[in-house]
Amino acid sequence: MTAQGSRRLARLLLAALLAGLLSREALEAGTPVSPAVESYIQKLARACRVPGLSVAVVCDDKVVYAKGFGVRKLGSPEPVNEETVFPIGSTTKAFTAAAIGILVAEGKLGWDDPIIRHYPAFQLADPVATREATIRDFLCHRSGLPGDGTPTVVWGYSRSEIVRRLRFQKPGSHFRSVWTYSNLGLTVPDVVFKPASGKTWDEVVLERIFEPLGMRSSSTGLAGLRKMTNVATPHGVLQGQVGPVDYLDVDPHAPAGSICSNAVDMARWIRVQLGKGTFEGKRLWPPSITDEMFRPHMLQPPPPPQSPMADTGHFRSYGLCWGVSDYYGLRLIKHGGATNGICSVVALLPDRSFGVVVLTNLAPPNMAPDVIAHRILDACLGLRERDWLAELTVFARNAPRPPDPRRVKGTKPSVPLAECVGIYEDELHGEISVGVEADRLVVRIGPKLVGKLEHWHHDTFTAKWNDPGLGSMISPRPFFTFVLGEDGRVEGLWSRLGPEPTAFRRRRT
Repeated sequence: MTAQGSRRLARLLLAALLAGLLSREALEAGTPVSPAVESYIQKLARACRVPGLSVAVVCDDKVVYAKGFGVRKLGSPEPVNEETVFPIGSTTKAFTAAAIGILVAEGKLGWDDPIIRHYPAFQLADPVATREATIRDFLCHRSGLPGDGTPTVVWGYSRSEIVRRLRFQKPGSHFRSVWTYSNLGLTVPDVVFKPASGKTWDEVVLERIFEPLGMRSSSTGLAGLRKMTNVATPHGVLQGQVGPVDYLDVDPHAPAGSICSNAVDMARWIRVQLGKGTFEGKRLWPPSITDEMFRPHMLQPPPPPQSPMADTGHFRSYGLCWGVSDYYGLRLIKHGGATNGICSVVALLPDRSFGVVVLTNLAPPNMAPDVIAHRILDACLGLRERDWLAELTVFARNAPRPPDPRRVKGTKPSVPLAECVGIYEDELHGEISVGVEADRLVVRIGPKLVGKLEHWHHDTFTAKWNDPGLGSMISPRPFFTFVLGEDGRVEGLWSRLGPEPTAFRRRRT
């Protein structure tokens, strides 16, 4: 072992020893969210320009802290409190795993059931994956589907239509070979609920999780949120300024990220997770289901050596819809979530019966949820104060960035703009409409997304989206290149709408 490795191991062992000696003393003194930590949260919110956030902390099956900070919407006085409802993004995924686990415990499903057993119409581009892919494969992101960037949700398709179109999605990796995070993949389990239980994903989550836990302010989508008044408005950074943005309706990917909840309800969710399926004497699922969700299934790449997280543990992995790692010698079960204008995190230390949830109404890149969660985890463990924000800011500032695309100056399109007008099609994504408005090309994708095209060079244009949050699901700065055929006429449109370039064919009229 190198000297550097020996020092790192010594720090981890010392931290783990201190955690064991000090954590109980810290918690016996009261909540780990001391006035100093609370002051840090407020300072952090200002530094990260987060309009509003809420935090809840659970220890030994008790909610020891729940509080809101800031405002629901910039420019309005209504404060965020512990009952303010936020979309929770991908922290929804663990609800999907638990809902499936409930059906597994009842013998209605099996983690290793092939999808086609319950949904014979299921098909992927890879025939082996079509035949063999199981529920477990999608819950732990090893299906071979590419990483997110393929934004079929923008087109406004239903869940079943998104699953149908997966047959046209080229694999991003070999089946079961690597871990690749995919919201598309977490949409697939939706199709097994009805055949197995007679109920939809939404109904199972509502009846088997929300209702037994008393999560009365939680819903499986925006329809439920819009019935409430104490709700957080999402915010993004537009031209350097923080401002309100529209909610993103992710119902097409509901099992991957559509739930809305608040800190009070999420504390109940944390309690049943730490209770291995039992809540206030009621068993929602047996401990074996929690053990399976928390068990490492796929290794994840380690953080870079220069990352502040590099010296906190030895490994990172993914279970069933939970990140699984070690944190100063203790198991850390964690998952983040983000949608348009929203960012959240849930972090659990099962061996300390401790958990924290942080909900914020600012879009990524927003470090506040992780920074707050780790500051509270450190307080729980009695560790030294660490300025996570400063360390992560330096790390982000020094991280390599992709080079700006090269631009050839002094060029112009090969054909008049009017000759680019038309409908362009692709089997996976669907249609893109191109028109001319006020002497500029305009692309329309799905029911809501509009992009004004600005000439970049030759026959390539870049789009400025009417909704930057929705557009970022495709690309914050997408390029569209018109392709000419042998006859000099426009016959296609090329764009990188996901991990791989996509060629759209022009529809001939």
